[in-house]
This record gives sequence, C-alpha cells and structure tokens, in this order.
Amino acid sequence: MRIRDLLSRVSGRRTGTTESGGNDEPFPGYIRADEKELIGRLHEHSQAELEEIEEYERSHGNRTRVLNKLHYLRQGEPLEGYDNLSVEEIAAALEDADLVTIKHVRAYERKFHNRPNVQEVVEVARRRREGDESPAGESGYHATSYGPSAADSRAPGPGMLAANKAIVTRYYGEVISSHDLDAIDRLLSDGFIFSGEIRGRSGQRAAVADLLAAFPDLQAETELILAEGDLVSTHQRWTGTHRGGAAGVEPTGRRIAFASTAVLRVHDGLITESWDEIDLTGLLAQLEDA
Repeated sequence: MRIRDLLSRVSGRRTGTTESGGNDEPFPGYIRADEKELIGRLHEHSQAELEEIEEYERSHGNRTRVLNKLHYLRQGEPLEGYDNLSVEEIAAALEDADLVTIKHVRAYERKFHNRPNVQEVVEVARRRREGDESPAGESGYHATSYGPSAADSRAPGPGMLAANKAIVTRYYGEVISSHDLDAIDRLLSDGFIFSGEIRGRSGQRAAVADLLAAFPDLQAETELILAEGDLVSTHQRWTGTHRGGAAGVEPTGRRIAFASTAVLRVHDGLITESWDEIDLTGLLAQLEDA
C-alpha cells in the first residue's frame, strides 16, 4: 500500500491529483488526520514508504507521537529488497545466512509482516544454524522466580544480550510512549506473566489501555537498562497528565512524574514475564490534594 492509500484510509477521504501542483500534501488535510489511527497503520508499510511519511511529517505536522512511532519502525531491511521477497526467496537467502542475519530477519518479520509461513521458514533456518534444539518437552523456561532459566546453562553472548535489551526497549517505546497496543501481540508471549499473574497478551493489553486512559499523553523514558542471562532490568521515568481516574483518584488535570524499576524475562525473542516496582507513594502524593 502506498502512502496516499494509507492516508486516504486514515482520513476517510479520497485522494486525487491537483492540476495546479501547488499542494504537496499526500492528501488534502494530512496534518489534521487522526494520529491514533495513523500510528496504528504505520507498521504495514515498507521502509521506503516510512521514509516518505517521515520526510513529509517532519516538514509539515512534526507531531511528536507520529515521529516517535516512525523512529521505532525505521530500520534497514535485513536482506536486500526484503519487503518484496517471496517466501521461497527468503528461504533461499537464509540457506547460507549467519545466525545474526537470521535473527535480524526474524525480528524484522515479527515487527512488520508477521506472516506465519515466513516465520516457520526463519525458525527452521535458526534451528539448523544453532544446531542445539532442546529435547522434546524441555522448554528451558521457568516462570517461578528471578534468575536465568535453569535448563539453559550456556552464557549468552553479547549479541543475545543486546537483542533482549532491544526487545524490552521496543516494548516501552512502542507500547507505552507511542501508545501502540497492537505491538503487544508482537513483543509479548501468549502466556505472558505479570508479577506472578498470568495475564497473557489480552490481559496486558487491557491493563495498558486503562493506564493510557488515565494518562493519555503518557511517556516512559528508560534511564538505565541491564541484561544478564535471559533477564533484562530497566529503570524508567514516567511523565503524563492525569485526565482519567487512576488508583481511585478522580482526574485532576495535573502533570505527574514518577519512577519504576522492572525485571523482564525474554525467551525466544518475546517478553514472557515481568516484575514491576512502581513508586506508587510518590505518584499518589502528586494526585491527592494537600
């Protein structure tokens, strides 16, 4: 889908050519297009189309949320011309690919296309290259306590640690700061656990939706991130405006800022578990009347 098609769907208007050529908008009224719907559709586009969108947005609307989303989506294709390759062409390209390239393809595919047949091809290539499939029934993952998975005694290399941190960074950037709830399906496991509670993707989506309803302009800035084994620890600074009910407190319209620290487990490219500690006392102090 080209940029004009996207924007016409967002605005609900038909696009047409203008003989005067004086209006360089992708379609009339682009700047007034609904941000939320526009952001939700950006992942459908190729890198070339995203570049076109970003160039226009920066020179016209320059909307922070749209640019934040574009920032997290923009990256080089893992294989030359990847967005236009068929399943068979991707499989052929991965025959001799190294593990770094295979994992780059896997992450890119999940992020942009999420095609089951391509993911199966990528997974076969990954397992063939790693040559270390676990015996049937041994997942190597235990959601009972902190600490690296007991069944995986290998020390992960720098590349894996960096990849795990990148997944967590994407979660806070795409889901929280860019308010893209659909990213939860791409970044969390189906059986996601939050502080011992099995929430799954749908439960976490509902929890984040409630948070964003209370703070519609919520942003999370990661100030520290560390990785060890299959665990990633982060410290964030959150800011937003209290526009909806939160923690039993009616909307105050106040700007708030609070901190949180979280430990997240990443398994096979997805966040499977999270433990969060939020400065709830500090947050309530800002919301309640003195």
